[in-house]
Amino acid sequence: MFFFTPRRWKCFVGLIDDIAKQIQLSLVGKPKNYTMHIGGTWYVSLDSKFPTVDIRRWYKDSSTKMKPTRVGIALTYPNWDKLKWAVINVENKIPAMRAISPCWHDSQVDQMFCDECSPFH
Repeated sequence: MFFFTPRRWKCFVGLIDDIAKQIQLSLVGKPKNYTMHIGGTWYVSLDSKFPTVDIRRWYKDSSTKMKPTRVGIALTYPNWDKLKWAVINVENKIPAMRAISPCWHDSQVDQMFCDECSPFH
């Protein structure tokens, strides 16, 4: 099961416009693979082979290659639009949601040892 922690939520909200641009590229025949980390072992991705937006947990296999798990959700583009508008409505109707900040660190060393930012360290 997936839970948006406050920091993951903020990271996800910050990617909405970028994801929309990637979908537009896909719809005009210029798809490309897109993967962005939203926190912990969770990523948002678009694959040029499938017209979906994946919000999914990933892992590193024995060769340290990143691979998606079965845990998560694949949204069709129409369902993505519904989620996108729901997220925007939540942000607009609950002002406290805008006060959440993404994860930040005083140094790269701190970021390297943060389980939210670098879960595979």
